[in-house]
Amino acid sequence: KTWPLEMDGSGGLVKDTLSLLCGWAPCVAGAALIASHAQQKRGSGDSSLLATVASAPILSWLGITACATAAKLAVDIDIMMHPPFFVDLTNEGSIERESRPINDAALHVLLFRWKILGTRNPTICNILVGLNKGFDFWDVKFTELGKDPETEVLNYCRAYGVEMPSKEDPDRWVWSKQPKEYITMNDWFTRTYNSREEPESNTGDALVIAPATAVVSLFDSVQSMPTVLKNDSFSINHCGIPNPELYTAQPCTIHYLSPADYHCYHTPIGGRVLTCKLLVDGPYSVTVKPYVFSTINILERNRR
Repeated sequence: KTWPLEMDGSGGLVKDTLSLLCGWAPCVAGAALIASHAQQKRGSGDSSLLATVASAPILSWLGITACATAAKLAVDIDIMMHPPFFVDLTNEGSIERESRPINDAALHVLLFRWKILGTRNPTICNILVGLNKGFDFWDVKFTELGKDPETEVLNYCRAYGVEMPSKEDPDRWVWSKQPKEYITMNDWFTRTYNSREEPESNTGDALVIAPATAVVSLFDSVQSMPTVLKNDSFSINHCGIPNPELYTAQPCTIHYLSPADYHCYHTPIGGRVLTCKLLVDGPYSVTVKPYVFSTINILERNRR
């Protein structure tokens, strides 16, 4: 899979412009209202700044601000729900797009784009604890949770755009087990392909293959890569690559996995390890576990 355009989080010229205008609307409206009242005050002989600001129609400004904020939120959520199209090279070059549920998109915009609750305080940490509690049970059997495996798997497929099984077209289901056969949610999330679709049988004569079933963004050089990934500042200078200066002018790729993608990672079994470095990043060198959120927002500072 590959993006036809750079993966920069853009929603297109029209949507990005609307989002920008909505963001500036309250400031412009406030300035215009104060300027208008300043002119009226000058006409009445009272030109003090305090009187001008105090007498400005606050309710009008609040109304404009509320409308502009709601409009910007709607536009930003729409941008988040509709990422750039990509070309699926495994499916005759069809044009596809990742599915993102509206609740996921809204939460991401509010908590991680707008950061309305900050990033490192008890409030946001407690919210993240609540949002991530469900993942603590992904290794517990569906039967022990009183859930039906097939229902849970198919609900996930509907939410994130995974191809559903069909009696009319059984080849649409490319996974090794049927929905009812998965034992836990992690069993489903780390699912494998069936023998017909497994990566080892479909590499052809390619000299270079992707390590994961991901959407690949191509960049002419490391310098042209995004500087923010998963809401965290990113640079190859701090990710463990030896002599990073040797690579800054070289082409590179970013591999993006969506919730619908196959999440196993493949690597060649031949070759020679040239370097191995343990990266220790203090409290950031952890996975998503409940005890983390009392000290750090790992969804903002992401190092695993």
